[in-house]
Amino acid sequence: MAYLRHRKVIVTHHNAHNTLAASRRIIETTVSNIEAFGRAEPRNFLTDGS
Repeated sequence: MAYLRHRKVIVTHHNAHNTLAASRRIIETTVSNIEAFGRAEPRNFLTDGS
């Protein structure tokens, strides 16, 4: 991975999730999940795949 040390290469982190639209979706989903949990209708179950 010599390109990582090349003087013309800048390595940055991935931040495509960092948009206003994505933040709104995250908030809406979180609120929706909390409301569903309060109604005893939890979502997004993890199941034992064994």
